[in-house]
Amino acid sequence: MRSLTILATILLPALAFALQDGGSIPAAAAGTPEADQPPPAELTISPHTEELIKRQFATCDHDGNGWVSFREARGSLHFDRGKYQYHDPDRDGRLLPSEYRNYFLDTLGRVGSVTPPLPAKGALRAPQRTPEQLRSAYDLSSDGALDQTELAQLLLDYQRLDLSADQALVALDRNSSGKLEAEEIAGLSGILGPQGAGDAADEGPLPTTILELFGVQEPRNTGSVTAPNPDQVIGPVPPFARLDVDRDGRISAADLEQLQRPLQLPVRAKAVLATLDLDGDGYLSEIEFRQALGATPAD
Repeated sequence: MRSLTILATILLPALAFALQDGGSIPAAAAGTPEADQPPPAELTISPHTEELIKRQFATCDHDGNGWVSFREARGSLHFDRGKYQYHDPDRDGRLLPSEYRNYFLDTLGRVGSVTPPLPAKGALRAPQRTPEQLRSAYDLSSDGALDQTELAQLLLDYQRLDLSADQALVALDRNSSGKLEAEEIAGLSGILGPQGAGDAADEGPLPTTILELFGVQEPRNTGSVTAPNPDQVIGPVPPFARLDVDRDGRISAADLEQLQRPLQLPVRAKAVLATLDLDGDGYLSEIEFRQALGATPAD
């Protein structure tokens, strides 16, 4: 018993000294949660994102010499001199692929998205493609569909700067999946022009407005219902365009009666029209329609 007391008197102060001064901890005490944690791994970037970075860099590199000059960055990325120097840390006047990659990932981490760069002025349009070719060329994630990022790159390559990926998804994403599947991409291919001017002339002028792009009237699938139903407009068009059935620039009683069929409403279309028709010409102009919704004449 006395020997055990002496042993404890010697070992306990020694163990306390070792722990205070950072000495070795016995193996049994080393299994703490902190000790079991592996060192943090480097950020893993998906092949999808890496391919997107390469494509965007190629868009900025107008002359294809492997680096982006300040002139190219100003035209494609709207960089000013300070922002260009910030992303060119070695100050050699060249934005290399690795530096562009750092810019992309830094912006993605801070903002959550990266605006696709603009192509060089006078750049050739992307070639006309079938829906399957479009999916194959832009489906970087290989999931069989085009997500918002892939769709934005597609629209940029085809120089449809007037049309955003959000607008295209609203108009064409019938199943609200947030992506365009094969049958939905077919609707997109119709608004993309071919590369050659001769092909464009054969197919007529390209649509230039939201109404021209998405204001197509389509018959409704009524199934076994025999009563006629008005055609539907699926795309994101203004309310006035939905009511102007014959697209003559004014809403008539015939337009309203066609839209309400087969319902029998207690309020007659002509009575509604007469109430809102400020100039008494028997039609509702777009200005009168907007004023009926609360807009002032100056709006």
